[in-house]
This record gives sequence, C-alpha cells and structure tokens, in this order.
Amino acid sequence: MPLPVAEIAKIVASDAYRADYTVINEVFEILTETPGFVGIWHGLTVQEPQYLYVVILWETVEHHRALMEDQVVYPAFNEKMRKVSNGRVWKYHVHFNNDTDKALSAPVTEFALTTAEDSTEVAGHLETADISFPLLYKTLPDEIFESGWGPTVESDRKFMICLGWHSLELTAQMFQLPEVDAMHAKLTKC
Repeated sequence: MPLPVAEIAKIVASDAYRADYTVINEVFEILTETPGFVGIWHGLTVQEPQYLYVVILWETVEHHRALMEDQVVYPAFNEKMRKVSNGRVWKYHVHFNNDTDKALSAPVTEFALTTAEDSTEVAGHLETADISFPLLYKTLPDEIFESGWGPTVESDRKFMICLGWHSLELTAQMFQLPEVDAMHAKLTKC
C-alpha cells in the first residue's frame, strides 16, 4: 500500500485554540467522515507559539482536492477551522519517503523546509538526503524517531523534512543551517 500524502499547514493559532486546543476536535469530526482521510496531528510551534502546525494525512492528494471541491462539506470545514486559526502562513502536500507516524507522535517534531536553488540539480538534493538520513539515524539512534523527507506536490524544488526528536535541546545543537527553515512543535494526534 502506498504511503499517504501529508498536508502540512503552518497557520496562525486562534485565541480559542491557544486557550483550549480541543476546539480542533470539531474539524476532526468532519474529517472522519471524509473519504481518504487517514489521520490528523496538531500543535503549537515551540519557537513561535502564535503559530500552529496542522498535519493531515490523506490516502492521496486527490482526496484532499475532492474535499475542497465539495460544496457542502468544505464550507462547514472552513467554518470550524476559523475557530482554530486566524489565517494560513503556508501549506504543502508532501510525499514522504517513509512512514512519519513515529516522528509526528514524538515528544518534539521538527519540520524543515528547504528549496533547491535554480543552480542546483534536484537529484543532488535527493542524493544528499539519501546519504544523510541513514547516517543521522546511525549517529543518534536513541535521539531520533523514524522520520521522512520528500518533495512537495506544489513545487518539485521544495522539500520537507519531518524528524521526530526526544528533546528540543539536541536539535538546536545539531542543526543550525541558514538555508533551512526549521520549526519544532509538540503535536497531538486526534
């Protein structure tokens, strides 16, 4: 069975969500009735708690598109999301190379977005990830959860990394790359 597609959104958290994150359960109730829905995780970012990550797994990106085209369900979904969010910063769909459930359920989940510059080959980006991830797991077997990386559907030059960590402190020591936009969150699965 193919891996699901992850819809990852960085959004501005509403006051209602920051006061009681269970307000997102109304969104979850709609999604559970939506064909192709697999699961949802959510949580405030550690570095900038005004932002929230919402990760929705879909069987395929077409399932998400079908929800957006539904003239009845999608307006209801958006109404419930307005209780959770005051606006979206960005959203990407990612085909991860591995199952990311463990990373999403880790004490700290890192999302890193990187873009291959026009002067570089995308294949080189992929080769670097193919080499780096096994080395990272081997070097830090007790610190990193099974994780994944992959290109976004929206741009074949943008890549998302999803790493699960035991603690935020180690991530700060390990990665300080200026070309990578990395943020961390403590996610909850609905």
